[in-house]
Amino acid sequence: MKHLLLFILICLAYVSVRGQETDALGKKNPEEFRIMVSGKHYYFKNEEISPKAVGFILKNHSNFETYKKFVSGRHSIQTGRALTYSGILIMSGGVPLIILGAGQGPPEGDTFLTLGCTMFGIGIALICGGSVNLSKSGRKKIKRAIDQYNQELPSSATTQKLDLKLGFTQYGVGFALHF
Repeated sequence: MKHLLLFILICLAYVSVRGQETDALGKKNPEEFRIMVSGKHYYFKNEEISPKAVGFILKNHSNFETYKKFVSGRHSIQTGRALTYSGILIMSGGVPLIILGAGQGPPEGDTFLTLGCTMFGIGIALICGGSVNLSKSGRKKIKRAIDQYNQELPSSATTQKLDLKLGFTQYGVGFALHF
């Protein structure tokens, strides 16, 4: 009976802890620290975060270049918005001048009509240049910065495996931890 009980105890006491993966920082899964981009939205640990929070994460990252790229992208987007709003204001200022010039007729109306058409054209150029080009290049810079951050995260290849076993030694029963 003692031998059976000892055999059962040894079978139950054989403990093997496998697959407890940790990275260099002691985090369980480096994949959960990735920043995901979906359109204008940013996600960290499966929660939506603001661009300001993304900047904070990248600023505290070991590679400062990612933060610089991100800030450059944000500035491009903000400049694009400013040009778009300026273009809308200039264009909307040109519309009444076109109407006024068309209503007065030549020779007084020609000046208003020319000025209104010029303002309308400048407004459209600012909207197209600001909104399309700068915003698009800004989003590309942000995407590159976040991709670079995600690539520099520790991968599962840098994880270590722990193995804890109970076994017999020359001094009796003992634990052996292999890492």
